[in-house]
Amino acid sequence: MSKLDDIISGLPVTASAKILDVGCGNGFLIAELQKKFKYVVGIDISRGLLKKAKANLLHRQEVGENKVDFCVASAAQIPFKQRSFNIVIFSELIEHIDNVEAVFDEAQYILKKEGMLILTIPVWWVVAVITFFNKDFMKFSGHVQRFKLKETKELLGKYGFEIVKIMNYYSEWAVIYTIEAIFSQRFSDCDRRYDKYETIPKESCWDKIEQLMKRVVRRMEKAAFTDMMINFLNLIYPKSYIFLCKKAGD
Repeated sequence: MSKLDDIISGLPVTASAKILDVGCGNGFLIAELQKKFKYVVGIDISRGLLKKAKANLLHRQEVGENKVDFCVASAAQIPFKQRSFNIVIFSELIEHIDNVEAVFDEAQYILKKEGMLILTIPVWWVVAVITFFNKDFMKFSGHVQRFKLKETKELLGKYGFEIVKIMNYYSEWAVIYTIEAIFSQRFSDCDRRYDKYETIPKESCWDKIEQLMKRVVRRMEKAAFTDMMINFLNLIYPKSYIFLCKKAGD
């Protein structure tokens, strides 16, 4: 999430705030959050991904004075006391979950008064484009549903969250996945599974091709894409919507 600095700087919280990253996966956000906050917790249903998250943190040598904890837990049953956190992050999470109502109830329960929820979801029509070219993308990605912008706004309001700001987020993955869907059988051939697996699937040739494509696209961005171009891509082909929300009432 390259907009993390912009997001955090706009929040009414201090470095002493307690942060919970729900569905933290391989911990790519945790390392950045740890630099800014004294206590960060990452939870995920997968022991394998949490093991990788810890390894990534050590590999990046980001183990500093600020405390980071990891915990195996479901987003629908978060094992913390009421009003434990200042910020809760649902990054690319709810599209993987059938019972989103329970997840938002949990966020309300564990957030402190006037706490903040950071929610990111894939842009539904970009996913629709990818799926149009390869119907197996939903299975590959582990998505069980899509959320449109209006639907998400209504969902947040229903569960007591006031939307402060909505942003588009451009990522090279939107471009890479679209190219793969059009020109390959990447999503059909892959045996990747997003469930309660205890180990990480072995890297396939497709994963190596993806990493190469990622490097190529990023070099193109550095060479040719100005900030104006990135802003343009944010408008025409964003990967995700980012919602900054405040816990309403209490």
